[in-house]
Amino acid sequence: MFLPTTHSMLFQSVSAACHPRRMGAAVSLVVAVALAVGWPAVVNAQETPDGNALIDHGVERRRAGDDLGALALFTRAWETGREPRARAQMALAEQALGHFVDAEAHLIEALAANQDEWIVARRADLLLALEALQRRLGYFEIRGGIAGADLRIDRRSVGTLPIEQPIRIAAGSYRMEVVARGHYTVARQITIVPGGTTRETVVLTRTPVAAPSESDDETRGVGETGRDVRAIVGASLLGAGGVMLGTSAVMFGMRQHRANSYNSDACLVGSATRGETCGDLYDDTLRAQRASAVTLALGVALAGAGTLMFAIGHDATEDSASRTSAVRVACGASFGASWGAQCRLQF
Repeated sequence: MFLPTTHSMLFQSVSAACHPRRMGAAVSLVVAVALAVGWPAVVNAQETPDGNALIDHGVERRRAGDDLGALALFTRAWETGREPRARAQMALAEQALGHFVDAEAHLIEALAANQDEWIVARRADLLLALEALQRRLGYFEIRGGIAGADLRIDRRSVGTLPIEQPIRIAAGSYRMEVVARGHYTVARQITIVPGGTTRETVVLTRTPVAAPSESDDETRGVGETGRDVRAIVGASLLGAGGVMLGTSAVMFGMRQHRANSYNSDACLVGSATRGETCGDLYDDTLRAQRASAVTLALGVALAGAGTLMFAIGHDATEDSASRTSAVRVACGASFGASWGAQCRLQF
């Protein structure tokens, strides 16, 4: 069991044995053990038993080397009762974990409770821990830039410009970046010295807006010409397909008319067969049927191709619309010995 009269000697012996880089962890561990065991626990009337239990359990976790688990317990104790003792224990655990900025802020907050008996009884040791913390911290001050620019330290955003107050940061080397839309990013390596202030002034330069080149204009002109041609061809194919479908309907009607005439009683004369009497009607019916089928297939194919070409090449501008509307398709069906359809494009 640690005695109050030997606390100073214990701290001095541990401090002398530790490497300088481990001073913070050693100081926080010694102070935490001394604060938890060296004096009888003074419980304020406002502190809840649940908060005390969490703090005691957290101290046990720190003795076992689990500073992260202890910090979680101390944080819960603080949220339960908002007691300065819990805040102080949080700071000591954060110090051991290397969270020096948070540890300093929480320890200063705990020391501000001048009327708390637990804090008053241990003020000297807490001030010693605060002094060790502050030897690991410095300030960073940034000037210039533009409002709204994002300041990043080691790729982590720490605020937007302007930042009026210096930033508290652990001593060491960092990559600083200032990022703003429409501007080149400023990136530098900065060094924070213990107890000092590092200042940086940044100037952000706008990125140039690329102007369209002549080659872009030529490419755009070629593309527009190609779209116009496709639109014209598409409209022409649609017109031809429509004519073919109309011709197919005419041929089918003619086939029905010829078939009805062939099947009528007019083709039954004496003992002659229908084929002998109305053979021409029979041949006309077959020709009309074939023509109807062929023109139907052509009409569907032309209309499908025209729709695709028109959709690809259609330009929504007024000029292109006027050029497309200038296309005329003149088609007609021919009947007689050779049936079919004839179409012409007019521009």
